[in-house]
Amino acid sequence: MPKTSNPPATAADPSRETFDSELDFGPLTRRLGYVVRRAQIAIFQSFFQTMSAAQISPAQYSALVIIARNPGLSQTRVAEALAIKKANFVALVRELEQRGFVERRAIPGDKRSLALHLTPAGKLAYSELDRLSEEHETKLREAIGIEAYEKLFAPLIRLAKVNSGETPPPE
Repeated sequence: MPKTSNPPATAADPSRETFDSELDFGPLTRRLGYVVRRAQIAIFQSFFQTMSAAQISPAQYSALVIIARNPGLSQTRVAEALAIKKANFVALVRELEQRGFVERRAIPGDKRSLALHLTPAGKLAYSELDRLSEEHETKLREAIGIEAYEKLFAPLIRLAKVNSGETPPPE
């Protein structure tokens, strides 16, 4: 396999920042997948810290958001929207149901699908979780600055759509 060369890093180049000053990360600091994954790990650690009392995972919170804002969607549609495998999503919904946050209801005219709705307890929990989520986002904004925070969304959303066939053109 031919060796690829990376452009030399300059003093102002963010690729000079590494995750461990004692190690040479080579091209990893210039590989978007690696850096995004490391950022995701840090973001999730912060999320779990903020949500520790609520004992909620990012996937559970995401599901609650979609269900709260789109009541009556089928389990399959919510799983698709969140890119969660159906088998994993069934277990996630079961956990939310056991906690009293979500209920499954029959969809009139569709004997195979179930619609998801927040329970009254789920609506209360969602309200508190939304507040905690905003607290978490505030920490992230403070860590990287509001301008950098705001600029991250559009390119990351475009990247998230790369394999979906709906990648919009660059701005």
